[in-house]
Amino acid sequence: MNYRNQRVELVQANKISIVPHLVSSNNYGLLWDTYSHSTFSDNPEGAFFTAEVAEQIDYYFIGGHSMDNVISGYRALPGKAPMFSKKAFGLWQSKERYTSFEELHEVVQKYRDNKIPIDNIVQDWRYWGDNNHWSSMQFEPEFFPAPAENIQKLHDNNVDLMISIWPALGPKTQIFQDMEDKGFLLNQDHWSGGKVYDPYHPEAREIYWRYIKEGLLQTGVDALWMDGTEPEFSNSDDQEITK
Repeated sequence: MNYRNQRVELVQANKISIVPHLVSSNNYGLLWDTYSHSTFSDNPEGAFFTAEVAEQIDYYFIGGHSMDNVISGYRALPGKAPMFSKKAFGLWQSKERYTSFEELHEVVQKYRDNKIPIDNIVQDWRYWGDNNHWSSMQFEPEFFPAPAENIQKLHDNNVDLMISIWPALGPKTQIFQDMEDKGFLLNQDHWSGGKVYDPYHPEAREIYWRYIKEGLLQTGVDALWMDGTEPEFSNSDDQEITK
């Protein structure tokens, strides 16, 4: 995007993603690396970054022979991502969420009937039921019954299923209880009503992975989307709340 003569808040929010990397047509890049609430401004006098609070500011200057060369240099800083598997390069269908396996099948079949190629469909939140069962790693039985059979039906239609998982766990889930018994829940309420597990404890990670494997992957789920509101604890729907 062209941010000439613009002012940009460098703040993440639930539906707003910020990458503080400026790329110039003069073949250089500048990555602003500070945790403080920052802004980027450009006006006839020049372009500049400001930070609200920062004892130290880090930034990276990336020179190159072309803009592609600069982007390549930027990718070297966070680490180059590996290539996806071949099946990930097809058409993905996603929306805010689907409310049932029946709806998933209807959407996929509509693509097939209209001869539009589709390779993957994404099931977002609430497949587990209400907020008390947030990220239970299990399918709610009324609208998402017989998960293994229904996911196989998607596979029979040559479609893979991705599903969202969260670090927050609902208070009426078994995984919440297991984490609580071990002291692996962080001492801060999540906006959904549950709590976030401690991903830094190796035993907590083992429990989390076991529930993913037994509740989702063994039913046939093909891919996991590690979701969150960024930042996770508060309902950060806009940048003002995030600040």
